[in-house]
Amino acid sequence: MKIDYLEDGADDCPLIRLYAFQPFEAECLRRIFERLAEGSQTQVRLEDVLAVEAMDSTRLTMIVGNEDKGIDKVGDHSFVLTLTLPAWQQVAELTAPFGVEKAGFQWLSTESEISLLLSSDGHW
Repeated sequence: MKIDYLEDGADDCPLIRLYAFQPFEAECLRRIFERLAEGSQTQVRLEDVLAVEAMDSTRLTMIVGNEDKGIDKVGDHSFVLTLTLPAWQQVAELTAPFGVEKAGFQWLSTESEISLLLSSDGHW
């Protein structure tokens, strides 16, 4: 799985893109989202739990919060995605089809200026 931050270049920017993955990697990602939705984990650094190739040193930390804040930029290449338990459950459900087959693309978070995109081939 690859990750990068696209600050500009398309109408949907800025966005963080997760792409170039196999179905089993998407299934692992879905399970991470479910653990956040259940509250069994409250913070996960993506690169600590998945083999992620950061194309531009992008790092994403996912947090369970009291409100759906979306993605905040916290450093040059560091980002935090904060969602509530129900929102994490929705993200897990949106990710599920990618664990079965290559499913195109899906917006996982659009709550803030920076969106999160899951895309089989990097396109949307």
